[in-house]
Amino acid sequence: MQYMIFIVITLIFSSCSYGSENLKNEINSLKSLKSFIQDGQKNGYFPKEILNGLPTFPKKLQPIDLENRTFITWGMNSKCEGSGKKVILAIDGKNHSIVCDAGDVAYIAGPGNDWVDDAVDNDIFSMGKGDDTVKNSWGSDIFIFEKNWGHDVIEFNPESVDTSEIEGYDGSYPWKYSSFIIFGKGIKRTDIYWKGDTLVHAKTGDSIKLDSKEINILFAEEDNSKNIDKNFIPTKKISKEIPIEQIKGESLIIKNNTLFLADNGLMIIDLHDVKKPTLLSELHHLPGVATSITIVDDIAYVSQAAPFFSEGAGGWVSIVDIKDLQNPKILSTLNFGNNIFNIAINGKYLYIADTNFSYKDKRELSIFDITLPSKPKLLSKIKLKDYSRFIEYGNNFLFLSTFNDEMVVMDVHNPHKPTKLALDFPFDGKVMSIKAHGTKLLVNQDGGTLSIFEMTKNNPIVYLCNVTSNGENYYASNSSSALTMHNGLLYKARYQDGVSIIDIDNCSVKKTIPFPGTYIESVGVSETTLFAMNKEKGFVYDLNLPQARALKSKIVDPYANLSKDQLQTLLYEAAQDNKPDEVIKLCKAGAKPNFAGHERHTPVQISARLGSVDALEALLQNGGIADKESMMYSALTEQIEAMKLLEKYGGNIAQTDKDGCTTLHYIAQDGTVAMVQYLIEKRVPINATCRNKETALKWANYGKNIEVIQYLESMGAR
Repeated sequence: MQYMIFIVITLIFSSCSYGSENLKNEINSLKSLKSFIQDGQKNGYFPKEILNGLPTFPKKLQPIDLENRTFITWGMNSKCEGSGKKVILAIDGKNHSIVCDAGDVAYIAGPGNDWVDDAVDNDIFSMGKGDDTVKNSWGSDIFIFEKNWGHDVIEFNPESVDTSEIEGYDGSYPWKYSSFIIFGKGIKRTDIYWKGDTLVHAKTGDSIKLDSKEINILFAEEDNSKNIDKNFIPTKKISKEIPIEQIKGESLIIKNNTLFLADNGLMIIDLHDVKKPTLLSELHHLPGVATSITIVDDIAYVSQAAPFFSEGAGGWVSIVDIKDLQNPKILSTLNFGNNIFNIAINGKYLYIADTNFSYKDKRELSIFDITLPSKPKLLSKIKLKDYSRFIEYGNNFLFLSTFNDEMVVMDVHNPHKPTKLALDFPFDGKVMSIKAHGTKLLVNQDGGTLSIFEMTKNNPIVYLCNVTSNGENYYASNSSSALTMHNGLLYKARYQDGVSIIDIDNCSVKKTIPFPGTYIESVGVSETTLFAMNKEKGFVYDLNLPQARALKSKIVDPYANLSKDQLQTLLYEAAQDNKPDEVIKLCKAGAKPNFAGHERHTPVQISARLGSVDALEALLQNGGIADKESMMYSALTEQIEAMKLLEKYGGNIAQTDKDGCTTLHYIAQDGTVAMVQYLIEKRVPINATCRNKETALKWANYGKNIEVIQYLESMGAR
């Protein structure tokens, strides 16, 4: 993930009575930023007040104020701590990764290619001249662009302003949205045009890729006394032809020589001439990030996650009319509490698993009647015990992956009263994607195994066979389009091992197609052409030829131009997202598994806390240390497999925290009997006390963990 480094101005800006200076000078200091703001407020191209307040707080207008801030000159060891106001300077020309998760901040960037991860509050970004990326969640933000700004990416929270919700509103905020793009001197409105979701400078080619057009756009070169639409930017028609390598994203599906691509939004691509795919339309005005697409007749169901796949930040399913492929129209959108990665449909019924990975009480299955796609009707909603990323329908049953070594089966004969079946289907690896084809159910797992079942009238599923693919990589793709059927054959994305073609009737691998130097997450087939992709690039393979016709491109080191700062952020994210292959590459590139940088936890610690055991083992094999913090973090979140792994690499399974509380204390509160039993067998003291002489049994009572309480008492716990 990349993050743009710019000047982020804390968004509590008081009316700036700062001395004016020559605005021909670029913004490279707090003084020059203040001068820019002063001139902008005087001449109407910079707001005097900004909308403050997160979604859960009352909306208020606050003046812009850059005074009394903490200054941070950013470097490898810098940390942005606390919620106070700050100014971050990154103007030394190096490539920076800035992580700042709280407080109003003013970022001033230089010529480096910088990343900024800014989670909350209101900020001002003065964009430097490098190719920068900003990842920004909640808050009202101001982005300043001067001439020759480069090629930038902005991920922000778009919000329309309802003045009736602003406390004490006095008519002083004439803007339509809460965030701003402000172009400096030498840039005119006539210089800028929209190309899809990207603002482009017609003369220089500089660009700004946005995840929404809901942002105020102002110009220092404009006479703001004139009554013009200050948000109007002309749209330049997108070229029809789309290069193969640009067919990339979260997932894809191919129907009738048309490719539907989930890439932030919905892209619809004509494949009648596979050598020259043409872009028919793009739908980017979705509330979330498109993760998968399900097509039924002339309707597309677009599953969506929150920006940056943030847990508990929302999820959506948009129902889209695609009768006219060049003009898709949203009919309705369903809102949920968590990321939605795919859905299941049977006739007039729509099934959606709305589950949170971390919080067990935020997991639900919803069933809708979609007879009228414009007005879906909720029929039932029940609690789910397990996290479910993928869901599939077959023979009046729902099958849900748990990202664990099991699969949940729900009886949905009666959509008003779905019930979970007491069935046990153990698997060798984590259940990833699930796909139904005719009477067969295909279950893809980590470890390279595909399990094939028969769906029958008397039993939900009957085991037929396992198909194991040979290769060096054993990590299954977690894309909803990792499996696709075409002409009776299954095409399976196998990450670094290419694509396997599987005869599911004979339980055998017919062929494996390599894609050297890359990895494959999603597959689709149009006639005799295989489309394969990851989130970065697309490829094709002519199924009539013996070798892949992957796009010829020079294989370059993806980390060659990154700073140590950025490598460390990528390693942290790979550890967080459980990507062992990336962990290994990044460690070899120089990233440090035991360094707690801007993120404040080491990659080893965050992988242990999240239970990302594949990434954790890769870290431990590449210099990572099984320290006490990692052991306690994994105990805190009941990640027993991570604890076992840490112990294997020298960690103390009976570790205590600063108060003397043991791993058993933490596990007893919310863990299982099996976890507790394991720790006791490892001689973790059963009656150790901490804090106010509290034992593990006391903590189990805090968590109302009945089964663990009974077990501990049976073992003589006090």
